[in-house]
Amino acid sequence: MGIKYGNCYTDFTIDGKKIHTPSGVAHFLEHKLFEREEGLSPFDFYSKSGTSVNACTSIKYTNYYCVGNNNFNENLEYMLNW
Repeated sequence: MGIKYGNCYTDFTIDGKKIHTPSGVAHFLEHKLFEREEGLSPFDFYSKSGTSVNACTSIKYTNYYCVGNNNFNENLEYMLNW
């Protein structure tokens, strides 16, 4: 799953309102998304089926991905809801 929010793309518009975020926020949010106060963390969830999960932030995008051979639909649904 890729999001057009990275080191270069820090300005965006929501409901007609222009928003600017400082450089580094996309990478910070990438890491924060893996933290959970309740339930299984993404690392714990995916490791149950032998699936690897990770993310990366580039100049233009932040990407979240999982790699594995089992439970494709369950893994994709978890990622889309997390």
